[in-house]
Amino acid sequence: MRSRGAFAYVLAASVDYPEAEPLCRLRHTGMDDTWEFAYNSFSSERFEVSCLPSGLPFGTPEECFDCAAGLYLAS
Repeated sequence: MRSRGAFAYVLAASVDYPEAEPLCRLRHTGMDDTWEFAYNSFSSERFEVSCLPSGLPFGTPEECFDCAAGLYLAS
């Protein structure tokens, strides 16, 4: 994880891609344990604001990581 300004960037690496790449970006909403979620779109090399499986664009850090990891790291 790395931070820059208002954002926290979650990095991930795998056996196939050992160099850590940004997986998602979180931004604290000011409410307890509630973070805005954006996943890294590798095709456009931009962060895209997204919704979690709950349908909300925010959640706990664990929910945000689980969603991004499910998109990119699931085999």
